Amino acid sequence: MIFEQTVIIPKNHRLHLDLELPQAMPSGEASITITAAGTEPAREPVVLPPLPSREELLEKAGKQYLDWKKSGIDPLIELRKSLKGKQVFGVDALEYQRKIRDEWR
Repeated sequence: MIFEQTVIIPKNHRLHLDLELPQAMPSGEASITITAAGTEPAREPVVLPPLPSREELLEKAGKQYLDWKKSGIDPLIELRKSLKGKQVFGVDALEYQRKIRDEWR
C-alpha cells in the first residue's frame, strides 16, 4: 500500500505522524518507509569520467618510466631532494604532531 500526505515541516524540524491505516491491513509487525522530498529543484547529477583501464594505466606508467629513464632523472631521488629541506623531516614526529594540534587551541 502507498500512502501519500503533504505536510508542513515546522521550524524545529520535528514532525509527528499519526496515520490511520485501512482496516484491511492486518495488525502486527510491519515495515514502513518514509520518503521526504522538498520543493527545491532537483540538482543535476555529477557525471564522472570513466576510469582508465588497467592496460591504459600500465601504458601511461610505462611511458613515464621510459621518459624518466631517457632524461637521466630518477623521480625518487628528485622527490627526496624536494623534501630534504622541509621542516617536518627535521623534527621529532611527536613534537611536530603536538605543534600542529596546538595551533587549533
